Amino acid sequence: MATNRTLANTIGKWLFFSVLASLLPIMAQGIILLLRMESSPSLEILTSNGSFLLVSAGIAADALGSVIGNQNPKKTEQTWLGGFVFLLFSTSTWVFAETGRIITQEGIQSINLGSVSTLSVSLLIVTIVVSLFCVIVSEE
Repeated sequence: MATNRTLANTIGKWLFFSVLASLLPIMAQGIILLLRMESSPSLEILTSNGSFLLVSAGIAADALGSVIGNQNPKKTEQTWLGGFVFLLFSTSTWVFAETGRIITQEGIQSINLGSVSTLSVSLLIVTIVVSLFCVIVSEE
């Protein structure tokens, strides 16, 4: 069983290296857009290209690695969380690939960028929350 301090350190490392570090390229993109545009870039502009989907897939893959093969007595929780995070990984990957296919084959005008943006942000938020639970369960 992990102590509160050990768990806090683990969550802090995960938050910094898995979540924030994976969002840095998107933050840099936002800064560049801010410098080049006359108005502030919207969240839709930053997220409609599917970059949040790739971040979601990366965070989910990291979380899946933390629960698979872990010799933890909480097997039931690990199994459920692992299955859910695998579903999030698969969904993020599929939506990114399908968005790219549609844009490549049919053109960008044939896709609803607002829907891509909303789905990307939603998947990222859910993936971060579920991944946090994976990290917590794997440390207990």
